[in-house]
Amino acid sequence: MRWRGRAHVDPYAEAVLVLGLVAACLSFSVAVALANSADYPFGPGYRRCGPVRGGKTFPIHVSTKKLSCRRAKRIDREFYFGPENRKRHHGPENYNGWWTLKRYPGWRCTEGTGGGGCRKHGREALFSTL
Repeated sequence: MRWRGRAHVDPYAEAVLVLGLVAACLSFSVAVALANSADYPFGPGYRRCGPVRGGKTFPIHVSTKKLSCRRAKRIDREFYFGPENRKRHHGPENYNGWWTLKRYPGWRCTEGTGGGGCRKHGREALFSTL
């Protein structure tokens, strides 16, 4: 005996199944969109500016808040790759001190494992070495 035609399916069960699949697809789409819009690694309000190269070392990856990417890259390049005679260290030690830059007066820079950045009046130019 061969099966012919479509099996009888309850219309209510079919509607529930279709709505469940649509809801699952929409939930997945929203989750992917939110994950892609996350401002990793620094958080909301930060913009990625891309890598900066200097010297013969690896690049740093710059992000900024309330500052143009061009200026943020210049400040971070000066801090990370610039010569020591254009920086001044303040504080007792590297781990709890900060630097100022001769070329960018008023900017206060810090660094730690994997990154750092410079700040002035709520504007930030941050970098990551990871």
